[in-house]
Amino acid sequence: LLYFELVNLLLDLIFNYYWRLHDSDLYKNGRVHIVTYENILSGDNKEFESLENYLGFELNKKGFGELPFGFDETDPTFSKNYGKTISNPETNFRDSLSSKSIRKVENVFSGLNEIYQWW
Repeated sequence: LLYFELVNLLLDLIFNYYWRLHDSDLYKNGRVHIVTYENILSGDNKEFESLENYLGFELNKKGFGELPFGFDETDPTFSKNYGKTISNPETNFRDSLSSKSIRKVENVFSGLNEIYQWW
């Protein structure tokens, strides 16, 4: 039961975050740009062009996934995963969730898509 409550809390936080973001004056005035993680990973040119238009300058796609600086390993927020290549998940979330939890996740993201038309 605790696990299901945590899933619900996480999904509520995600939904509320995007709701507040899309309802903000900053977003409505074009001051916020949302980048789709999966499109960056796949090298989608439209995603890069959209980001370049928002930023107002051209990006070097080779720089994505490469770090121009090091990390302070003594920093309390340091993670041993910093600096590794960004990759797609190795597992499917359906493998570790109950059918009830899967439906909840799918419903939340269907709701987000219905509101924001992301895909």
